[in-house]
Amino acid sequence: MRRVLTAVAIVILGLSQMATAVTSSEIMLDPRQDQRARALYGEVRCVVCQNEAIGDSQADIAADMRREIRTEILSGKTDTDIREGLTARYGDYVLFRPRFSAGNLILWLLPLALVLAGVSTLAVMAKTKRKTKSYGLDEGEQKALDDLINKP
Repeated sequence: MRRVLTAVAIVILGLSQMATAVTSSEIMLDPRQDQRARALYGEVRCVVCQNEAIGDSQADIAADMRREIRTEILSGKTDTDIREGLTARYGDYVLFRPRFSAGNLILWLLPLALVLAGVSTLAVMAKTKRKTKSYGLDEGEQKALDDLINKP
């Protein structure tokens, strides 16, 4: 029984290690640099998987992007320089938190514009409802209606 439990524990441990895409060969020797790299891995979107960080992605391009980040960290570049290099190469979409710029201004202002358009539409609709006219029936129409209703 003890051997079975040990085997199960080893399998579970092995499977949990496979869940992360960052391999042991990608760990940097300096713990501070490794921590910086891992933080950047979480900020950068995999261009293949799209809604997955490169630190979690198994795609080859994500491994290339992680390698690029490590190389730039080792060359002494700042996190800002690395982000700018990635956006220059892959576009603003590569960052989970894109910067505010003229190019992506619509992404930042569109939600506000939609809310304002909705409020304006509701205001116009409410105003036009009050302006609707009540149409009454003349005597002949009322008599014809009463005849139809009271008809056996």
